[in-house]
Amino acid sequence: MSAGRPAIFLDRDGTINADQGYVSKIEDLLFLDGVIEGLTLLSQASFVLVIITNQGGIARGFHSDDDVDRFHAEMARLLDSNGVQISDFYYCPHHIDGSIPEFAIECECRKPGLALYREAIATHEIDVTRSHAIGDKLTDLEGPEKLGIPGLWLVEQESEPDQPQTELHVRRVRGLLDAARIIASTDDVSGAVS
Repeated sequence: MSAGRPAIFLDRDGTINADQGYVSKIEDLLFLDGVIEGLTLLSQASFVLVIITNQGGIARGFHSDDDVDRFHAEMARLLDSNGVQISDFYYCPHHIDGSIPEFAIECECRKPGLALYREAIATHEIDVTRSHAIGDKLTDLEGPEKLGIPGLWLVEQESEPDQPQTELHVRRVRGLLDAARIIASTDDVSGAVS
C-alpha cells in the first residue's frame, strides 16, 4: 500500500459552487449550502483537497483560461479565509464542439478522462486506496472508479434528483456536507457502495 496521503477529488460547478452555466466571473461565485463546513471537516481530517473540473467554456469561447485562473484564485482565497486549504486546481479547457480550434479537440483530460487525476495523484503522492471523489454527475466518478478510488459520492441536486442508474458503486447524498460528515467520521471507505 502506498505511503501517500488520502485525497478528496472534488468536482467544481454543481458540487462546490452553484452551476449557472459556464461560470467564470468572480461575481458569480456562490458556494452551495454546507460546502464550506463540509470542506472544513475534510481539511481537518487531513485529506488532500483537489478540484478537477471540465471547463469547456474555454473551447467554446465563452471565457479564457485567465478567467478560470482568476476564478480559482478567488475561490482558494475565500476558502483559505475559512481555514480550508485547496491543494490544487486542475481543469480541462477542451470540448470537441468548441469554436476555438486549439481547444476543439478530443483529449484525455476531459472528465471522465484520467489524465488530470493521474497528474494530481503523482504530484501530490496520493494514496488512491484511501481516497474519495465527490461530484454531481456520474462522469465525475467514472474516472476515479477506474483508478481504484473506493469512495464515490454523487451529489443529487433537488432540481435533478433522479440520476441515471449506474454500475458504479456510488453513495448518493444531498450535498457535499453530507458526504463530508460520513467520510470524516470513519476511516472505512469500503462502505461507499450504492
